[in-house]
Amino acid sequence: ILDLGVVSRTDIGTYTCTATNQLGSAPGSVDVVTHYSPNVTVVSSSSVPLREDQDSVTLTCSADSNPPPTYVWVRKNQDGEVGRGPVLNINPVDRTHIDTYSCIASNSLGTSKPKSVDIDVYYLPNVTMTASQTTLTEGRDSLNLNCEVDSNPPATIRWFKNLETENFEEVGTGSELVISPINRHNAGTYTCIATNIIGESPRTQRDSLSRSSERLRRSLFIDVQYLPTVIIEPDVANLQYTDSDAELAVECKVTDANPPAEITWIKVGNTAVYSNSGVITVGTQNTGEFLCTALNSVGPSLTASIKVSVKDFPRRLQIEANDYRSSVRLHFPL
Repeated sequence: ILDLGVVSRTDIGTYTCTATNQLGSAPGSVDVVTHYSPNVTVVSSSSVPLREDQDSVTLTCSADSNPPPTYVWVRKNQDGEVGRGPVLNINPVDRTHIDTYSCIASNSLGTSKPKSVDIDVYYLPNVTMTASQTTLTEGRDSLNLNCEVDSNPPATIRWFKNLETENFEEVGTGSELVISPINRHNAGTYTCIATNIIGESPRTQRDSLSRSSERLRRSLFIDVQYLPTVIIEPDVANLQYTDSDAELAVECKVTDANPPAEITWIKVGNTAVYSNSGVITVGTQNTGEFLCTALNSVGPSLTASIKVSVKDFPRRLQIEANDYRSSVRLHFPL
């Protein structure tokens, strides 16, 4: 008698008993089959991170089991089964496949402990820009831009201004760009570009508002508004004489403003607005001091002025023009 006691999977095999006497011997055999619950191992066809939309991966689950098991694949961050059978193929991989995958084998005697393997997928960065505000006032506001990056592996971030032009410039690095205080020269289109070992974030995308146009990917146009600037320009070349009188057109010109500005002329001594036109006419019949300002939503410009008077000995028309650039005095004989 051979007593195996409590059998285990190591007792599986063919056992032979041989009986012998003086007339000879005769063998007899018996097969011992042991049933047991599965024990699994899992291997991946790749031990390095995979490239999105380029690589594939095969996960193989092997089970020591009798009777043969059925196989189920599950994910750590997803409910339910993701596959059945000893092999799970993913071709091609993308970022949604990043997870821990486990194989579970089952037969009539029980279920194995899950065995796991990680899938890591590298992909191009994708950026999203945000700004505290995109319309700012010169000298008062600060520009704060943030670049959020979805990337594996982590990316480095660079900021560019007017990237789609010949005169583009790199203006910063890191996830945040701050310019304080802002000035008119900081206006423009800002773009953040994120780069990892796979490559850099795409620079263009289809504009959702217009199928026919393209614009920078995750770019923001920053509008900087500022006070107007005005200058005074007497039209000396076209001074008009009539008998002993003279007339001269004087233009108050807005040289710079954002948003556009409206001009107002005031004649000193009068309470009403003298003119809202850019050009007024002065001369011997219209003397005095005239003040010009331009106004937009940011505020008023510095005041420019022209003072017109008639002088004697010799008789002449005197023009004194003043703006932020300079002061000039002109004399015209009468």
